[in-house]
Amino acid sequence: MAKELDLPYGPYALTDDDIRANVSGSLAGAYALGFTVADGIFDVDFVGRSADDLRRKLLLHTPYRHPEFIFTYCRDEAEAYERECELYHEFHPRDNLVHPAPPLDSRRSCKICGHHR
Repeated sequence: MAKELDLPYGPYALTDDDIRANVSGSLAGAYALGFTVADGIFDVDFVGRSADDLRRKLLLHTPYRHPEFIFTYCRDEAEAYERECELYHEFHPRDNLVHPAPPLDSRRSCKICGHHR
């Protein structure tokens, strides 16, 4: 489903070269995978996060099933989890089979629906 999305970086091709050129390593972040539709809106198929190395996490998605990615950096793992939950509830991405899990060793729950381990 195509909607406006508050992920300031991208879209970029989901390739090793574009990930390495556009994503800093050793930083937390949240991302969406999908494609840009004719009206320039990003159509989200999958959302995810990284607690500490967004570049490495995105590289795990190549070779790609999704043509593009967009992302944002986050302060820490907790913020990345919250942002991933927001994206999950906003876009109901077809390739996310379950609700995002909270960080390990955390009692954190989703601020939107209360989901926890």
